[in-house]
Amino acid sequence: MRLGRWTHTGGLLLGLSLLLGGCATAPKTSTSASLDQLLADPALHGASVSLMVRDARSGNTLYQHNPRTRLSPASSLKLLTTAAAMDVLGPQYRFSTQLLSDGIRQGAVLD
Repeated sequence: MRLGRWTHTGGLLLGLSLLLGGCATAPKTSTSASLDQLLADPALHGASVSLMVRDARSGNTLYQHNPRTRLSPASSLKLLTTAAAMDVLGPQYRFSTQLLSDGIRQGAVLD
């Protein structure tokens, strides 16, 4: 059950990032309505979101949501990457790490 919520939230964040990528070319009203709809999703209940999208060339504000709310920066890309990895690899996947050396081990010490 928790995985489904995780995947859903990751999907929302991915959708949000894709929408933001197209903000400069999309009509302002449709983009604003789409972003408002994404941010109103119940999966984001309890989340704090402060968002401002500006045109890279002109600096004009294309969209804003709680623009004056100051939040600690988050690594949003980590959330998207984690959601994608969880979807592709599954929750049971484990990465393996190998430590290789030609040194000499003496007890717990490797020279």
